[in-house]
Amino acid sequence: MKKFWLSLLLVLSAVLIFTGCGMLADWIPMKDHSHENKQPMTVDVMLQENEEITILGKNPVSVEVGTDASFAVKVRDGYKIETLGQGAVYEKGTVTLAGVKFPTTVEASTRLLKDFTIEINNDSEKGALTANVESGTIREDTEVRLNVTPSKDLVFLGYSVGAPRSDGGGIVCTSAEYTFTMTEDTVLYTNYYKVGSGRLVLYDGNGAKEGVQYYVFDNDSPYIGPNALANKGQFTREGHVLYGYNTEPDGSGTYYGPGWSVILPEDKKATLTLYAQWLPVTEKEAFTYTVAGKGITITGYQGDHETLVVPESIDGKPVVKIAENAFCNGKFKTLYLSRNLKTIEKKAFQDCQSLTTLYLCDTPSSMPDAAFTNCNALQKLNMLACIDPRYSNDNEGMYKIKYQRLLTAQGKKIIFQAGSNVAYGLDIPTIHTMLDNAYAGVNFGARQSSPSVFFVEVAAAHMNPGDIMVLCPEYHKYQYGHNEMNTIAWQIFEGAYNAFADVDIRNYTKVFSSFAAFNTNRYRSSVHGYEKYDTIGGKPSVTKFGVYNVKHNGQTAGLKSDIERWKAGKDLVALDLKLLSGNYTANMSRAFDLILAKGGKVYISFPTILKEAVVKSHRSKDHLQKFKAAVMETFPQAAVISDPGAFIMDKSLFYNSHYHLTTAASKTRAKMLAKDILAQFAKEQ
Repeated sequence: MKKFWLSLLLVLSAVLIFTGCGMLADWIPMKDHSHENKQPMTVDVMLQENEEITILGKNPVSVEVGTDASFAVKVRDGYKIETLGQGAVYEKGTVTLAGVKFPTTVEASTRLLKDFTIEINNDSEKGALTANVESGTIREDTEVRLNVTPSKDLVFLGYSVGAPRSDGGGIVCTSAEYTFTMTEDTVLYTNYYKVGSGRLVLYDGNGAKEGVQYYVFDNDSPYIGPNALANKGQFTREGHVLYGYNTEPDGSGTYYGPGWSVILPEDKKATLTLYAQWLPVTEKEAFTYTVAGKGITITGYQGDHETLVVPESIDGKPVVKIAENAFCNGKFKTLYLSRNLKTIEKKAFQDCQSLTTLYLCDTPSSMPDAAFTNCNALQKLNMLACIDPRYSNDNEGMYKIKYQRLLTAQGKKIIFQAGSNVAYGLDIPTIHTMLDNAYAGVNFGARQSSPSVFFVEVAAAHMNPGDIMVLCPEYHKYQYGHNEMNTIAWQIFEGAYNAFADVDIRNYTKVFSSFAAFNTNRYRSSVHGYEKYDTIGGKPSVTKFGVYNVKHNGQTAGLKSDIERWKAGKDLVALDLKLLSGNYTANMSRAFDLILAKGGKVYISFPTILKEAVVKSHRSKDHLQKFKAAVMETFPQAAVISDPGAFIMDKSLFYNSHYHLTTAASKTRAKMLAKDILAQFAKEQ
């Protein structure tokens, strides 16, 4: 009996142990052995052979999925591989198929190499040329190696194709060493520049990968200098963006943004070297972003950079947009917005209170002012050209010459600013004569509907003690201090973006929204190079003094029709005292204070205007005296040197507008204004 119970106990114990282990198996972690002895998957790739291709190694080859398959090959002399299937590539004796996923056969086709002709033209008196080939017939894909050593007092400007550069040939390389392979018939010319024979601008990559110099010639006129090269990728440097050029390699000289008007000395034999300037790109890990199609949108930023550079691309995709709130409360002081950006949303940089300087490439076409809400320290705007100009060959584009005159005029300057009554109705050489050539005159006239205060502040940045600003403002709020930027102002300074860096941008409204509107129109307009000027008789239509060189004689039919309308009391101009009670006049006063701080003076005269175009009651002596008194009270910093009635003139003196004088009348008006200036000089003495 005892044996029976002992046996039963042993059986039950065994059952419990067995079932207990089963239960333990449910909760004790077990080692996974499923990956042990697992082999990577391989696939076979075959390269198709033919009579012109010999495979030097294995064929087919076995490779792991996702890796590259490579074949060492020899191509028969006189032949070349023309096509390869599956996206394979051939380079230096190796055919490679990248990222293989499936077994495949790479098909290949070959063709006979072609014979091309090469002609190398070089003046041996200007420089010594060494080459590994001679002019004549050369087999396709032959490597051509050229090197030039210029003679004394000469600078090598580069190799051009088809013709010398002076005859329209296109520069293909500006380095003295040039290596290329023959792919077509080629006619090459070497180009030289004799030091001291003219004015030249050389560009030094200053650490760029290309390591070459680019150049431009300027026109014979000292007031039509070249524009710095726009940033189109001519220079590249790993991990950096180009933000401009400088007359010194270390950036300690004169800075020019891409596309800025370069100021050259009047000496026509001067040479200027500009050195590329670089900013390191902020690392991509500092940004959060999304990818849509081929473009990237920056959605956020985490960092404490003092200088923030939004990259041109991330992982090979262009950065095209900055989303709302992406950089809110950023602590950076300097911001660079790269050239691939097209859209910047509202509040993108809201509350960036430390931001003082913005480098903005001229590419966005959607950019509200609300993108920089509460960026109260942002005062410096450096506009950088990355696209070709559209307005260089019309009147607005010609303002570049006026800007250069402002910067290069020698001695004491007298600057005249207003709308078209100055631009088209004031002869500067006559002013010179009347003032005994004691002052260099600058016609800084623009358009009535452009913000005059902006032009005055730009001029103030370049005035010296003893310089004089003379305003003849049309009867329009934009001429009395209204500070809203518009597309007209952007058109005017498209060729002289320098001007935006001359002012405190906080003093103006709608800066970015007006630029976006301007840029939208530009993308729809025909492209012009900076060198394409509006010309009359082969010369720019603006003289070196800034005067529009247009012969206005007689009266146009359009103006005659306007006169009849004015006689009927329609669309008349009012000398409205309300013009001088608007809050915008404080803006003009601020600009005047900038001139006074430079030791300059401000004179106010009045615009020429056709009599019939003015409200009849406003032509009365009493009203004109009230208007003059209101101007004097509003701008106590300025000397009002004229009577407005003196410039309300007979219709016979006007050409095509109630503000545009004939050429002869513009000289008469210049004499009248010069007498007022001389009278003021007498008062001051």
